[in-house]
Amino acid sequence: MDRFTIQVLDGWEKKDIPNGVQVSNEQGTVLQIQAFANNISEKENKEALQDLADRYEGTPLEETELLGMTFYRTTYKAYGKEMTFYSGMQRGEQVKIQVSGSSYRSNQDIKTMLESVEFLFY
Repeated sequence: MDRFTIQVLDGWEKKDIPNGVQVSNEQGTVLQIQAFANNISEKENKEALQDLADRYEGTPLEETELLGMTFYRTTYKAYGKEMTFYSGMQRGEQVKIQVSGSSYRSNQDIKTMLESVEFLFY
């Protein structure tokens, strides 16, 4: 992945996906990170996440700081699983982070891996 690096912990499997990576464990917890150079505005980024939250009856968008960036976050239920979605913009790059199963706030492995992310487009 040429847009960021991540340290994957033992017991987790890393899979390359378009524009990012997906990391999962045997319990079905997934961390997915993607970075897009799609040149959308901050407003469009927020509106897209709001559409997702509306579609899945998610929580109101919250602004949060993570990895040196400002993200909007919503939590919703899809396919029987709780999902948390973060979407932010940095230097024209849209960064999307999805956590299924245990959330970033309650899963130390997810937190450790997510905090290891280093973006290469800063």
